[in-house]
Amino acid sequence: MTEATLSYVDPPPTGTKAPPVEAAPRQQFRSLRKLLTRLCVFGLINLAIFGLLELRLAKIPNAYARKEALLTAQGKEIEVLVLGSSHGYYAIDPAQFGHKGFNAAYIAQDLYYDSRIALKHLNDMPKLRQVIVPISYHTLETNLCDTPEDWRSFFYRRFYGIPRYDGHKRFDPRNWSLMLLYRNKEVFRFIASGFNINLCPNLRDNGFAATDDFAPITPEAGEARIEIHHHDMHEPRLKQNVVYLEQLFTALKARGVRIAIVSVPIHHDYSDLIEREPYDRMQAAIHGLQAKFGATYNDYMFDGRFDTPDYANVDHLNEAGAERFSRILREEVVEPAFAPPR
Repeated sequence: MTEATLSYVDPPPTGTKAPPVEAAPRQQFRSLRKLLTRLCVFGLINLAIFGLLELRLAKIPNAYARKEALLTAQGKEIEVLVLGSSHGYYAIDPAQFGHKGFNAAYIAQDLYYDSRIALKHLNDMPKLRQVIVPISYHTLETNLCDTPEDWRSFFYRRFYGIPRYDGHKRFDPRNWSLMLLYRNKEVFRFIASGFNINLCPNLRDNGFAATDDFAPITPEAGEARIEIHHHDMHEPRLKQNVVYLEQLFTALKARGVRIAIVSVPIHHDYSDLIEREPYDRMQAAIHGLQAKFGATYNDYMFDGRFDTPDYANVDHLNEAGAERFSRILREEVVEPAFAPPR
């Protein structure tokens, strides 16, 4: 072997040690631990932000929370309770009754929620003498959960503690999260306002609100509005809605509470388009309830005392119209319930 073919490696200096070589698995574990730590910190920050937003959203006044609080606070003094959808909400002002009243109606509220709200509070209203139940053309064949307003069911569950009629969507996160319920666009609007916002500025302490939903009153508007109601109406719903009313009326009758069914005024641009068959089914169901429970019925849908100046749109009275209608109710519906028996 020649010198050219030999190679030599210099030995390490005497007294020194070669640096230890760390095992690859340990390096991977440390990297994973750092990643998990960062993810946990990120998650906790987001959870804190989410929790803070939920707390702030819960403090924003909305009609569901305020109505429930007002009804609870005033229950012991209430003599007349008004139920219903927006037709009753915007049309009936208990301030005109001459007796302590509360309007528990609200936008798109159906007969299931009407009955459940009244039954929930019935035992807390010792002075209750009368319940007014508005039934409009579409009411008996409509259920909130069949309509685009279905999202409102989550507000009833959250603020009234009333579950959906069918028990569905129990695990929907909107039952617990206002962020998901209000949706991004609204949440960003609330944030931009510094959460200084009131979602029910027109709601009065007696539950009534004058509508600010003004729209042209024309035959075309009437056609568009009644088409929405026809789309939401389903004849099979009538039977179940009558059951809800029977459950409520049975409890009211046992307490000696008078039952008054009313149909609120609607503009002729809407009422002219009412179809005979659904109207006849409505009337037959109401007359059946009258006979069974001794309820009174006053139908003001076609009342000639109301005309265009009384309406905000084709099927809702404006504030002046609501005042006039409520005074009529006082004379024709409320006072007879308080008159001594003959």
